[in-house]
Amino acid sequence: MKFGKKLLENATSEWQPKFIDYKYLKKKVKQVKKKLENDGLPKDKELEDLNAYHITVQTSNRFFNNQVQKLLDKTPDESRDLIDAFEAEIDKINRFFRLKLDEYNTTHEKLVRQIESKKAREEKGITTSRDKINLLQKAFQEHYRSLVLLENYRSWNFLGCSKILKKFAKNSQATSVQEILIDMVRLEEFFADSTLDTLMYDTVTMFMDLIHGSRKRAMAMLRIPANVGTVGPYLNSTILRSGFILGTCIILSVLCLYMSVVLHLRIDYQDHDVVMFLFRILFFPVMLCLLISINVKIWMDSNINFVFIFEMDPRRHLTMWEFCELSLWCFLLWMGMVTLYLFLRITFGEELESAIAMPLSLVVAYLLFILFPSPIPYGPTRKFLLGTVFKSCAAPWLPVKFRDFWFVNQFTSLSDTMFDCEIVYCMYKPDEICNVSNRYWISLLKTFPICLRLMQSVRKYRDQRKIHQLGNAAKYIINICAILATFVFKQVLIFGDFDFEDTPKGVIVIWLGLLILNTMYKYVWDLRRDWGLLRIFTFNKFLLRNTLVYRVPWYYFAILLNLIVRCAWFVVFMLRYNDIASKVWDTQFVLFGFMCSELLRRFVWNIFRLESEHLYNADNFRVVSEIPLPFPMDVEANAAEDREVRRRMWNNIKDRFHRIMSIPILTRIFGSMDRDYESDVEDDNVVAIDQEEEKEQIKRENNKRKIRELYKDVQSLPIKKALGTRQNLLQAPMMSRRSISMPSGLNNVDFVE
Repeated sequence: MKFGKKLLENATSEWQPKFIDYKYLKKKVKQVKKKLENDGLPKDKELEDLNAYHITVQTSNRFFNNQVQKLLDKTPDESRDLIDAFEAEIDKINRFFRLKLDEYNTTHEKLVRQIESKKAREEKGITTSRDKINLLQKAFQEHYRSLVLLENYRSWNFLGCSKILKKFAKNSQATSVQEILIDMVRLEEFFADSTLDTLMYDTVTMFMDLIHGSRKRAMAMLRIPANVGTVGPYLNSTILRSGFILGTCIILSVLCLYMSVVLHLRIDYQDHDVVMFLFRILFFPVMLCLLISINVKIWMDSNINFVFIFEMDPRRHLTMWEFCELSLWCFLLWMGMVTLYLFLRITFGEELESAIAMPLSLVVAYLLFILFPSPIPYGPTRKFLLGTVFKSCAAPWLPVKFRDFWFVNQFTSLSDTMFDCEIVYCMYKPDEICNVSNRYWISLLKTFPICLRLMQSVRKYRDQRKIHQLGNAAKYIINICAILATFVFKQVLIFGDFDFEDTPKGVIVIWLGLLILNTMYKYVWDLRRDWGLLRIFTFNKFLLRNTLVYRVPWYYFAILLNLIVRCAWFVVFMLRYNDIASKVWDTQFVLFGFMCSELLRRFVWNIFRLESEHLYNADNFRVVSEIPLPFPMDVEANAAEDREVRRRMWNNIKDRFHRIMSIPILTRIFGSMDRDYESDVEDDNVVAIDQEEEKEQIKRENNKRKIRELYKDVQSLPIKKALGTRQNLLQAPMMSRRSISMPSGLNNVDFVE
């Protein structure tokens, strides 16, 4: 494998723009090689006679020396461009390395204070709960993971620099230049700075004290296994089982198709349609799980960090093949139950009793698998799923994360299966009149996941104060109104005893208007907000964005597919209401295709939604989760910072109000506003000055107290020890300059701050 591809695979995807641009530098090296081939290569022995470490005076570039200057004489433009580009890449690496190192150093200091707070609480006899210890352990694990990623950033960039310099020396036939420039790279900040190694060592040491274990155990808990879930006999067995299950499902599918044809040629049984509709309702969640497993494969191949986006544990998360195996097990269970039902129906016919219990037993089997308390099989995954379901339902009271609203979005696509619930209800109660008044709960069930998304949007607006969350909430309000309008429209048709042509035009206009508004709003929101597309100012990418992960044609295909599926309801509408006497179950194949197309749309939506979130994290260089620390840091400092933020916010509001009131027409009406504003600003300045004076007074009192304590220590010492103490006092920091009378035999000492 070429180094350029290997670098892209091993580079942290969110930091990829900050890695060395190996492809660009390689192109520059080829230009130098082409120039040298045309003009003739310099002799290597001529280069060896020069002083390698004598920097040329004529240039300020730190990567120019006499040997490189010899190449510049032969290729002045190409070599200079290469060295300039190489130095620009080095500067970029140094800046980013320093930025992240300062950030992680701040995080390290916070963790140190957390350990000190924990020890102080234990000295006071306060027991630390297990939840707080687990939270602190997770914070240490995320911090160490960030340090490992930065170490990986340093190593791969240095290796990239070495590869480029090796190519440069090889193509110019000046092998001695390579070691010279590599030695210069070793002196750069990103490679020579040892702060990162110190932080990693101190982090492991503190984690040892936290878990009360050895360094080996601490490293085992902090490290992430290399290539987790991609190699090993366990993965091979998972792939083998997945292939076996898939083959079995294909055989059962052919067998079910044959038995369905045989059963269709016989007499139509009364409860057969009800049972098959129930099986169809259970098919869509299984199909969605299979599509999500394909999503995971696409994300992995595209280097999209879905583990970080969903906030999974990077040390033990469900891999693509494990998720595929889990989905195939569910599909095999569904296929087996359908095959068993068809076989018993053909064998016993009308004598088959309680046929409807078979799909219901399948539901019970799924629920028992999810709620099974044992950690085997897939215990952490089932716990993760149940926790996500609970947090999604508790949206008004708990903060909303990406995985919470992503899960509810999957559930909204399954809400269209309420059509089948409606059909089953009507067919299971043949003696009753199947009217809308008995089926109002169908519309309520259909709006349940939409109401969850509405509450999540409101909660996110409360936490983040971003106006687009209100726009998202408005989208779901319109969606709920469209569903209720459809329910009312059915009531008008049935209870009003109207033909569709005789239905009041106002009802039709309001209903179709809401459906069209709902469709276009959701379509534009998918493209603009969820996928980040529909950008006007892009480079040769019409209605897309500048940064793309996939190929350009796939984006236009997704845009077209989303529009077709969003407007598919119109086809159902035309087939359903072309005849007044048509029943709901007369167009079942169309409804089945509509629901399958909605799952396909959700599959495509997942691909580009994760891509958009990944690019957002890459723009902010976010690679680890922010874990809330269990112990308060500095309450007084945080309170002072909050007061300062509120004061600045209030001053900004008053400043905007002052600019508005400075309009000439408003100035004539409200002339006194300017004077009131100026007086308020003066009051704020006076308050700020008072606060500064109060801080200075506290600082002076602390200095006086420290001086008195040192003076007492000096008086209690003998003369010989006092002389040594005198030298220490002369060097003591953080003291006011003032004279203190010393014991007999010593002169007065000036203490310098």
